[in-house]
Amino acid sequence: MMQRSVRTAGIVCESSLVLILALSAAGPLPGAELVEGEAHADPGAAAVAAYRFRVERCASTLRSEWRSAAGELLAWDEVQLADGRLLRYRLVRPNLGQDITRTGPAATDDASSGTPLLAGPMLIDYARRVLPTLRSGEAPRLRYLIAESGMLLPLRLRLGRQTADRTAVIVEAAQPWLRPVVPRATLEFDAAMRFVGMEGQILPQRGSAQRPEPIAARVRVLSSGATPACHNSPVLYSQQGVDRGS
Repeated sequence: MMQRSVRTAGIVCESSLVLILALSAAGPLPGAELVEGEAHADPGAAAVAAYRFRVERCASTLRSEWRSAAGELLAWDEVQLADGRLLRYRLVRPNLGQDITRTGPAATDDASSGTPLLAGPMLIDYARRVLPTLRSGEAPRLRYLIAESGMLLPLRLRLGRQTADRTAVIVEAAQPWLRPVVPRATLEFDAAMRFVGMEGQILPQRGSAQRPEPIAARVRVLSSGATPACHNSPVLYSQQGVDRGS
């Protein structure tokens, strides 16, 4: 993930944007909903170039898990919701020694601004729900929680290229002066408004905790649908984020 120092409201903070996958359902299901797919890093990337992921919605919890093609756990995160709003967000990258949890007053919507606060897997579902708004020419704004710094990054969505079976949604910094330093992402939805892929930075990173390196990739959804019960993954339920196998 690219990180650059940006001064916002008198505070120097790390500006970064991670886009990961989420589910297409608008609300919790009795069992769970699961999305699985693959990602390929841009040509010329050094280390791992192919990844696989799974994202699960189970009641009021969203979880994602990213692995190398060989099965090594590279990153996972979890969002806990209360009445559809962000309550707690946890991000773990074992290779960087990162285990970050954000919670408390910052994890609430600002009722006066009416701007939603999102983190991790919440973003794609939000983009899907505002597709009609985007098609009418509007550019909705939101605040995206950056776990590493605790920064709430102002973003906007706008409509990109449209074809008969694909609609692109561009995610970028809301303020023009931030756009040169905040990575942009492009999300893709099919004619049925299902999320099918994206181009942008993914959750895993290379490098070290002191010098993290972003990974830009092309993401493709391979399967999605409801499952009869929640997937009790030992990785996602681990309190230390240690890979204990699937």
